[in-house]
Amino acid sequence: MSLVRRVAHNTLIQFVGKAIGMVLALITVGIMLRYLGQTGFGEYTTIIAYLSIFSIMADLGLYLVVTREISRKGVNQDKTVSNALTIKALSGVIVLSFASVVVWFFPYADIVKYGVLVGAFSFLFVLMNQTLIGVFQKYFAMYKVAIAEVVGRVVWLVVVVLVVYFQASLLYMIFGIALANFVNFLIVFIFSRKYVKVKPEFDFKEWKRILIVAAPLAFSVVFNLVYFKIDTLFLSLMKPEQDVGIYGASYKVLEALITFAAIFAGLLLPVMSKYFVENKKKFADVYKKGFDILIIFVIPLIVGTLFLANPIMSFFGGSQFAESGGVLKILIFATGAIFFSHLFGNAAVASNQQKKLMWVYIFTAILAVVLNLLLIPKFSYYGAAVSTVVSEIVVTFLTAIVVWRVVGVGLNFVAFGKTLIATGVMALALWIMPDWNFFIQIIIAIVCYFAVAFSIKAISIKTVFEVIKLKEAQNEDSN
Repeated sequence: MSLVRRVAHNTLIQFVGKAIGMVLALITVGIMLRYLGQTGFGEYTTIIAYLSIFSIMADLGLYLVVTREISRKGVNQDKTVSNALTIKALSGVIVLSFASVVVWFFPYADIVKYGVLVGAFSFLFVLMNQTLIGVFQKYFAMYKVAIAEVVGRVVWLVVVVLVVYFQASLLYMIFGIALANFVNFLIVFIFSRKYVKVKPEFDFKEWKRILIVAAPLAFSVVFNLVYFKIDTLFLSLMKPEQDVGIYGASYKVLEALITFAAIFAGLLLPVMSKYFVENKKKFADVYKKGFDILIIFVIPLIVGTLFLANPIMSFFGGSQFAESGGVLKILIFATGAIFFSHLFGNAAVASNQQKKLMWVYIFTAILAVVLNLLLIPKFSYYGAAVSTVVSEIVVTFLTAIVVWRVVGVGLNFVAFGKTLIATGVMALALWIMPDWNFFIQIIIAIVCYFAVAFSIKAISIKTVFEVIKLKEAQNEDSN
């Protein structure tokens, strides 16, 4: 199998694994929503958002550094991965321990504070797991990571079901997440032994080298997380847990969807990086075709969600989370923006513009803090949602400008016009459709959209194949 085909095959496996994981996660969250209610799920959301902010500080940008470093010739990958994992474990313990102490100074309920203590273990396993993923990317073995993630999701689901059956508290659900992430990490670690021999390493010279390389990335990642998670943290401090629960329920849908944005953009990154050095025209072609594919899927996703957000949230969370549908109608615009910002951001990285991206994230983080402070006190979760949408649109716009100013790559909006036509037909079908089960509505909407999209050539299978380079791979294999 050729290198390019292996990349495409590896990416397809990630999509399938993430899809299965997403379904399991949505089922689990649906059970949690109905069992915990607005207040309980608000407490859960607060715990996760709080720990997320501290965990990203402990990450130090090491995931990207390890992935890049071990891909270079002549690098002692055992030494690099071992030292990076030791750094990550140590930083994780220090930062998450600090978070577990600081939370007692926040005006949270005791169950949230104890939940942070239990959940800290969960995020420690996530941090160490991320460090090893680069190894599997190097050897095109991401199916093993997908297996580990699915098993972890199953463990989480089983624990949540048991908690509901025995009518236990939220803390046991947090313990279930910690157990699931431990199982995930353990499987990944066992699989990694085939490619790299990991052990505790305290080579401080190597630590210094790794941390110096990681510093700019760590700085960018922290500010990136500030504008992405600060809304939930501010909401938890300014409003009751019921509001956090309503917001957190709809936010889970956003988090599930943007996973696929990261995978798609990750697929294009090595191709764009290669062509930026070798052939600027091909770089522009991949960039534009990636944009076209996102347009094809993002526009109908946004419009379809505007029609079906309320029944979707009521289905997963019950009538008490029906109001989350209104929040989802706002957040879906942020979801769409994130799809494009991933593409533009990776194009900027491919063209060596990481430092400019850092300033984009700093500006957006400041903007997000100001917007949340202004909007949440008056509009609660709707204010937080609007702040998220504005922040994500600003990031998308600014990263697109970064790429345009450096490489002069514009975008072709022909696909946008055709997509609007197909989406309009889909919207009309949803509008005149009887009040059927939303699953049936989704199926009919998808059929209507793709039927029109293919008939007016808004969607081209050839374009998709060109982006993931399957055709080139076939040619290579035949030679």
